[in-house]
Amino acid sequence: MLRRTSSQTIAYAGRRPRLDKSESLFVGYSARNRRFTRQFFLAAAQLAARCFDSLTVAILDVPYAFNDAAKRGESNPSPAEFARVRQIGDERERMVKRVLHSSPGLTWSLLRWEDLEDSSVRNLRKELTWALRKPSELRFELLESASNWAGSAGVVSSAELLGFQIAELPLLLSIYYQRSLLVDLYPGELTPFFFDLEAGRWSHELPTATAITGGQRLSLIDFASAAPTASTQAVGVDFPLEELVSR
Repeated sequence: MLRRTSSQTIAYAGRRPRLDKSESLFVGYSARNRRFTRQFFLAAAQLAARCFDSLTVAILDVPYAFNDAAKRGESNPSPAEFARVRQIGDERERMVKRVLHSSPGLTWSLLRWEDLEDSSVRNLRKELTWALRKPSELRFELLESASNWAGSAGVVSSAELLGFQIAELPLLLSIYYQRSLLVDLYPGELTPFFFDLEAGRWSHELPTATAITGGQRLSLIDFASAAPTASTQAVGVDFPLEELVSR
């Protein structure tokens, strides 16, 4: 169990979060990530009630169907694979609701994939799909990220694993920059893709995605780090955070 009861700090990357109830806190619940525990959501609710205007949780389950298809060497999931990850999403939704319903003084909402998928997300996905069709630094970096998972999962080819990122990254772009949920609480480090996009690194490959960032800066609070790392900084909070992540 990771405890941080005395330092009263949290690690963050990107923009410094305000922690003055002027911003909303967002959690994208990756449905198969085991670090998203009941203890994590209890701590998230505590942090949101004290330091943020509200908490929004999105259940991100659909992209995992693409990982399942990739294990078969396919790019397109079967109906059974979609149904399986949706069932997992239903289970995760029930757990999160139990925790948040029991959290006093908290304004919260819970979203599923169908609540977030719209024409804007689909257009961003088309742009990303097109950009990844040809060799580029962007394709190389996303493939490298996919390869790290593929190696641990025993998947021979990682190219199919781009399906996960093609599904998820445009949805997160819409959440961060079109819904203005710019403080993301995550049990670990976030992909540098979004920070690179804000800096204009992918403006040639992804002009629409770059434009919607609008100069706004994402803030990632990393609940898995016991202390700031080379890629994060620390910000103080005015109450102790306990049992943040079960490992």
